[in-house]
This record gives sequence, C-alpha cells and structure tokens, in this order.
Amino acid sequence: MEGNVNLNSNGNFNSEVVNDILNKDKVTASKFYSKVFLYFGLGVLLTSVVTLLLSWIFQVTMLNNGGYGEFFVTYMVILIASFITLLVLDFVIQARVMKNNKSVLVPYLLYSTIYGVLFGAIAALIDDPMVLGVSLLMTSLLFLSMCGFGYLSHNKMNALLKIVSTLFIAVMLLCLINFLILPFALFSGDYDAYFAYGLIYWVIEAVVLIAFLLLTAIDFARIRKIAEHGAQNENIALFCALNIYSDFITIFLYILRFVLIFSRRD
Repeated sequence: MEGNVNLNSNGNFNSEVVNDILNKDKVTASKFYSKVFLYFGLGVLLTSVVTLLLSWIFQVTMLNNGGYGEFFVTYMVILIASFITLLVLDFVIQARVMKNNKSVLVPYLLYSTIYGVLFGAIAALIDDPMVLGVSLLMTSLLFLSMCGFGYLSHNKMNALLKIVSTLFIAVMLLCLINFLILPFALFSGDYDAYFAYGLIYWVIEAVVLIAFLLLTAIDFARIRKIAEHGAQNENIALFCALNIYSDFITIFLYILRFVLIFSRRD
C-alpha cells in the first residue's frame, strides 16, 4: 500500500526505503550543522567588525591624545555595563529557548555586539595587530580541532565530562595552594615563594584552557546528537551557535594572554 514501508520477500525492510530514510536524516543533519555554523560565523563576524571600529575610535579620540586616564575610566564603565548586559541576555536567551515563543536571533546578535565592545577596548590597549592576529589564528585552529574531536568522540561524552570535572577539581586545589603561598610571595621577599606562586598561576591557566578546549569538544558532541535526532527548531540552532561562540571567545581570551606573555608585553 502506498505510504507504508515496503517489505521484501523475507519480511525485512526494503533496502531502498531504508536508504531513502537515512539519506533524508543526513540532509536534515547537514542543514542543522549549516545553520549552527552560519549563526556562529555571523556572531564572530559581528564581534570582529565592532572590535575593529571601536578600537579605531578609542585610538583616535583618547589614546593618541594621551588620554589614558579617560580611557581607563571609560573601559571600567564598559566592563561593568557589558557584564550586566551579558547576564541579562543570557537569561533572555535561555528563557526563549525553553519556551520557544520568540526568536533568539536579536539577543544573540546583541550578545555578539557586546563582546565586540569589550574587545574593542582591549584591542585599543594592546595596539598590536600581530598579537591579535596570531591569537585569532591559534584560537581558530584549536577550536576547529576540538570541534572535529567532539564530532568523532560523541559517544564518549561521559568520559570527557569526567576528565573536565577532574581538571576543575585540580584547579581548585592549585588555587588553594596559591592562596596559601600568596602572603609569603608578597610580604616575605622570598624569591622562591614568588617563583612558586607564578609557576602555579600559569599551570592553573594552562589547565583551565585545556578544560575549556575539552568543553568545546563536549558542546560539539551534543550538537551532533541534536542534529542526528532531527532538530529543526531555529532557536535550538541559535542556542548551539551561542554555545560554541562562547567557547571560541573563552579560548581566544586565554590564548591572547599567553601570546601577550610570550611577546613580553605587560
């Protein structure tokens, strides 16, 4: 009968029908991946454009004229206002995704714009395109590598979560040790204590970076599971894009700090 799944003479599913169903699932998954990366790319592009524009404005209006005090006051205002706005937008996005009654697109674009405002001030202060370019290139390579790793290891997500949890526990213990060393490093004048504090601090930074790289893989493994279950919700695609966008931004910030250190900039 038309509309039913055909059976062959052995009572099994018709292979052509099964292949047709599987191909439709692959097309659905591909469309979902395309949407996620389209929105992710849109967010990164918007952040980059706002960063370049504001960086130029800060350079022309303040830093080139020696207005460093004015710049730092402006930066602190931007930092506080951006932090509050990002918290509000995060709440709005999650509420809209849960209820699926309004589009997440506008809050997502605002979210990306706010990060552009933050990075605009940072880029103006650094004022070194080479440092920013190298950091962006390294971030992109690491990010894409972890997306590929997450795609291939989607069935090992629980193991990755255990590793990340272990890393964050290690970070907490290292932070406690550094908290105990800090008074000796500051007030005793002991070089060994100061060196130990600095060494542990950068070990913490490296471990946190590794943890966030693994979280990126976990997020993309979740995206694969959503795609394979035929998710067609536009807000879900935007929410997935926001997750990997946040991962990308976090990795970039950590990579930027390491690049600044190795380039001997304060």
